[in-house]
Amino acid sequence: MQLSKVTFTGLDDHTDLSQVDEFCHDNPLAEIGVLYSPSWVGTGRYPSVAKIYEFVEKYPHVPKALHICGAGFMEFMDATPHGWMLATKFDRVQLNMNWDKRKGKTPLGGFVEAVRALKRPVIVQYTRGNKELVDAIAPSENVQALFDGSGGRGKLPDFWPAPLPGRACGYAGGLAPGNIFSELQRIDKAAGDAAVWVDMESGVRTDDKFDLEKCRNVMFDVVTWLMKDVGK
Repeated sequence: MQLSKVTFTGLDDHTDLSQVDEFCHDNPLAEIGVLYSPSWVGTGRYPSVAKIYEFVEKYPHVPKALHICGAGFMEFMDATPHGWMLATKFDRVQLNMNWDKRKGKTPLGGFVEAVRALKRPVIVQYTRGNKELVDAIAPSENVQALFDGSGGRGKLPDFWPAPLPGRACGYAGGLAPGNIFSELQRIDKAAGDAAVWVDMESGVRTDDKFDLEKCRNVMFDVVTWLMKDVGK
């Protein structure tokens, strides 16, 4: 497989943004995921809106993805602040929602129009509830798929699925320092020659705070894995 990104999700109000900038400068594969939910901003792993704007305005060159949760989805769909305005400032946007519960309220055409208007990759979790949505949208619409069988609970799956043909795909669920090397081996077998990314959240937290030291440990093992065949 070709590893395109390593996403570290969960930057919070305690995070030193200058250290994040330094970390990403030293690790070109790193991408920072930021969680946004109107109901949870400023609590736990959901940074305040002020922190998010500080991040995007002071460090525009840092690769970043906005993960929109809860009522933020309708802010995105209705193009209202802060969901939509925040989304336009990120390189990629992940929509954490269940289409089976939304499709009676949100037409497929409206979703595609919103994706087109954003003009950047939109990530949708490829779960049972979202399979119909992802399968109905052509890969050319730039909707990417994330495999996370744990549903955000940070549990490793029994197996990693093969990527969807023609669509950019990522893998998440239970990845952390200590297992990333062995899990990359497993993902590599599933992914074949495809370009994929990996994402982790719970595994890079300590006392429910974003832990850059754990991110550094992950990247050390990622680089070790990438270099394993050099010279053979």
